[in-house]
Amino acid sequence: GGDFGGGVYSTMPGGRYGNMNGTSMASPHVTGVVALLASANPNDTPAELRAKLGAQSTDLPCPSDARCVGSAAVNSFFGEGQVDALKAVTVLPFR
Repeated sequence: GGDFGGGVYSTMPGGRYGNMNGTSMASPHVTGVVALLASANPNDTPAELRAKLGAQSTDLPCPSDARCVGSAAVNSFFGEGQVDALKAVTVLPFR
């Protein structure tokens, strides 16, 4: 994936802190948003939660890099875009 935003200040091994990026930082954020969606929509199936997760993301176009393929909506650097927790729980219709 791409390096969007320059890193997240987080805990590191040995009791240290430092900037990290990539899937190591994206995965926990996305998982947290899925947990928010699931708590707001306890009857949703995993497929419905997945659809809502994709619907709330902010599209990010490919950077000027020949290795990136796809559109702004879905590409090889940013997947389906940047997760937006507030949008996920306030804008999308809930049952």
